[in-house]
Amino acid sequence: MKAESYIYTGLHKPMTLFGIPPMLLMMSTAVVSVSFAVLVSIKQVFLAIPISVILLVYLLMVSYRKTRQDHHFVYTLLVPSKFWRGRKVRHLIAGLPPSEGDRQ
Repeated sequence: MKAESYIYTGLHKPMTLFGIPPMLLMMSTAVVSVSFAVLVSIKQVFLAIPISVILLVYLLMVSYRKTRQDHHFVYTLLVPSKFWRGRKVRHLIAGLPPSEGDRQ
């Protein structure tokens, strides 16, 4: 039985443009486009261009750093979280003593 994997195991290092995967470039550009459109629609044209440029540079820097740390960052970013797996944190329920394995 093969284990479930979100990363393409056949790829050692995915394709990048200037060190950033194309999907992250498109996502960054889409976020900047939406912020630009919102600022223009509320008649803040004088703020739209500087804020959009600063936001684009920031998003590209973050994308570049995250991609340098993990080449498959874009694939793990786009995978939806599985809510049915729950958290890896255990909570103490009032009235129940902790189990033997939890005592330190």
